[in-house]
Amino acid sequence: MKNELHVWKNGKDWLKQLLLMHTALTVGALLIIIVFYYISDMTFGGYEIRPGFLIEFIGLFIAIAGVFFSQLMFKRSLPKIRGLSTLDDKLFEYKKSSILSFALLEGGCLINAVFAYSTGNLFSIMIALAVLAILYLKRPTQQKVFTDLKLSEEEIREFHD
Repeated sequence: MKNELHVWKNGKDWLKQLLLMHTALTVGALLIIIVFYYISDMTFGGYEIRPGFLIEFIGLFIAIAGVFFSQLMFKRSLPKIRGLSTLDDKLFEYKKSSILSFALLEGGCLINAVFAYSTGNLFSIMIALAVLAILYLKRPTQQKVFTDLKLSEEEIREFHD
């Protein structure tokens, strides 16, 4: 499979691009949570913690499902990616899987932020922040890429060239 849209010169450039996408998703979600928190605080006169309403359980379910499916889809894609013949193809498919994983986590985070904004319940903000922390922990590193893709010594040298 030939991907003509590669815009990286080497592995380090590719990793910078993936890290930039991850950082943008993480910081963007954090900013939305902060804005919703302060706007809602002014609108509703403060937050309160009161788990037990239906919308909080729906938000919790969405967050758990996002974390679960993010991990499941990413792990299921790895064997297929490892079987590709070229490093470029592996990196291209790994990037696609990573972005999908990040997006599922961000979705659960943002849905809970919207729920918190609409209900004035701090419980949903806590759920959003927990999912955001998981998203942050999925930050791509060179070692994670090498481990996930089980790159050979030759591919690691090619990554650095």
